[in-house]
Amino acid sequence: MITFRTPKAAALGSINLASLAQGARIVAVSSNYGSAANDGSWGADSAIDGRRTTEWSSNGDGDAGFIEIALAREFRLGAVEVWTRSMSNDTAQIFKFTLTTDSGEVLGPYELPGARKPYRFTVDVTAKSLRLDVVSSNGGNGGNVGLVEFTAYAAK
Repeated sequence: MITFRTPKAAALGSINLASLAQGARIVAVSSNYGSAANDGSWGADSAIDGRRTTEWSSNGDGDAGFIEIALAREFRLGAVEVWTRSMSNDTAQIFKFTLTTDSGEVLGPYELPGARKPYRFTVDVTAKSLRLDVVSSNGGNGGNVGLVEFTAYAAK
């Protein structure tokens, strides 16, 4: 008798539910640098494409910048990770943000201590979409802000 064992499937809590690969999509964005389309250079899709070599940049929105991501379906979320972008002179960084669900629940504000890596924030919310609103940045009024990557994970 031969026995076969297959590896366990990845836990839903380790899959980025806010990625294009998982069916997420951008439903609204304050702007894209150079008036690019969401799927263009600096477009909002770059924040959810799973690649750390692309970035979303707004076009001068500063503290009024936002990005809204629709998930493939409603999920109970346990964590999000946010990685703010930064230009070579350390501008374009988001320092503080809130998240708003499709039901209107506001989470945060959350603080980002830097732009060198993503930061994880524990959440406990059921949502089909999340809108990240910039509360403060060094983009202020008229500067660019943006994200290297935004991720969302199911609650365990």
